Amino acid sequence: MDDDPSTSEPIADGQFNLVLCVVSSAVAGIGIGLFGCLLSAADHMKRRNSGVHTSIGRTFQICGICGSIVFGLASLVGLIFGSVSLATVVRAGSTLPSNAIFSQLLGLRPLVRDDVLGTLVTISGIVSFTIFQGWAFYQHSREEYLLRISSPGSLIWLCFLVISQAVSVGWLCLRSCPPRDRSEDAASARRRAVATTMICSCSSAFMDLAAKGWSSFKVHGDLGNLGGMSLGFSSPVFWVALSLNVIFLVILRWGTIYGCRKCDVLIFVPLNTTANIIISVASGMICLAEYTSVKSWPGLVAAGLSMLTGIFMLVTGPADTGSVGSQASFSDGTETKSRDATPMSSQGEAEHSEESSCTDPVTPAKLRTSASSAHSFVYLNRIHRRAARTRSAIVATHGRGDRTPERSPVTDV
Repeated sequence: MDDDPSTSEPIADGQFNLVLCVVSSAVAGIGIGLFGCLLSAADHMKRRNSGVHTSIGRTFQICGICGSIVFGLASLVGLIFGSVSLATVVRAGSTLPSNAIFSQLLGLRPLVRDDVLGTLVTISGIVSFTIFQGWAFYQHSREEYLLRISSPGSLIWLCFLVISQAVSVGWLCLRSCPPRDRSEDAASARRRAVATTMICSCSSAFMDLAAKGWSSFKVHGDLGNLGGMSLGFSSPVFWVALSLNVIFLVILRWGTIYGCRKCDVLIFVPLNTTANIIISVASGMICLAEYTSVKSWPGLVAAGLSMLTGIFMLVTGPADTGSVGSQASFSDGTETKSRDATPMSSQGEAEHSEESSCTDPVTPAKLRTSASSAHSFVYLNRIHRRAARTRSAIVATHGRGDRTPERSPVTDV
């Protein structure tokens, strides 16, 4: 007995959409990680060059900005072909491993054991999540999308997100950042990181839901097949969803920049990454009824926990990238500059080192760097003694030449 064509065609379309969702989200995540590393490399080059961009650093910066914008918008492509929960998990799970790998290739940070294990755990969690998530025809028509968004459970969840974001914005407006010469107390720093995380996470969830809104008009409600964009262009709902997508994209970028500059990154980065995944997945499950296609809830929860564990291993790696890989990569240039220093400048540096060592208080940081400082001091003294001997020889030679003007100009060197 032959298979029913009407049954086999939707299955094939669903599997093809699943592959497109996973591939497009993974490519977008890898691109975001790559161009983010280029921006970090440009910033490191600028700091090493006394705050001035080199030609290579400026090229890295331009490529990083353009690539981040392009792949940031490309991350919405996966939402057209698949569910919000699956696209979010694959996108976030591919960004951090690519960030760790490209950071190693660009010499920004060393690739430690936690990076390797975190990458493997994250990838295995993504594969398991994809298997347990299942597949469905997630390209909704306009009527179906509006019906699911206006359901009671969806409205309650959306109100919770709006209130959380409004409260977080109000708290940040009332609690201004302290001056740079003053440190913020631990409790306020944690609250600031949580408030900024809620702004970013709610914006990410709204952005994903809005993307499903304007992309839903590619599907005709009667046939379930891909159609033209004329229905979307002629509907005000399409433009409202597209406008909300752009607005929340700007808020998300602003919140990320604010969190990295004003908050403790050791708290903000893990918290923001985890909250983005959890809130976006919950939004897709609640607002768009994506829970109906889940094959196994225990397997899905275990896969999500495995992926979050891998993400924590990746984001808690070596944070200071300028003191390990960067200095090792550019040690030749600094060594050449130190060798080209004049004897008088070396003597001045040695005297300054002696004065500072006598007057400055002893701190744990100085104790940790005492060995390298001792080697530097010995090296400077050696240069000073060599320069003094050379200067004495030159003075003696000139003095002997002044006393014996009748000698031949050919003298021993």
